[in-house]
Amino acid sequence: MVRAHPDEKQVNTSASENAELKLLLADMQANPSEEKNFNYNGENYLLFYNPIPSTG
Repeated sequence: MVRAHPDEKQVNTSASENAELKLLLADMQANPSEEKNFNYNGENYLLFYNPIPSTG
């Protein structure tokens, strides 16, 4: 789920339905903690992500 995006139409949409984000999402699911360089709409980005532990 896209929670923040400069294009408000993208907020609260599924990343899996976006062709440019679909591969990034698959990589995030396969590697739960990583630093990733990627290109989106012709711009380079650096993404850091880690799982959030369950609060029970």
